[in-house]
Amino acid sequence: MTNRFTRTRAGSTYVCESCGKRTRETGHDESAASLCAACYLDAQIEILFADYGDAFTKDQEAAFRARLNAAKPCTPDADTKAIEALYAEMEAIAHA
Repeated sequence: MTNRFTRTRAGSTYVCESCGKRTRETGHDESAASLCAACYLDAQIEILFADYGDAFTKDQEAAFRARLNAAKPCTPDADTKAIEALYAEMEAIAHA
């Protein structure tokens, strides 16, 4: 009897173009950019800095960048949950 639970759909995973980690879509639409969630969120954070940089004080920006670096974005062992939380916090400040 074949174990039907070990099969995966062809094309359900891909390699992140930034960090090289094999990944899959996790709900952030990152697969359209061929990035893993951590690398995609890192890019979104950089876009927030570029578009809404004046919404952050220099101290806030430094603290956010330190937290981002601690979460190891664009590496196979990135802390996606920490990056996700950081992005949500920054987005709230930027759009306030």
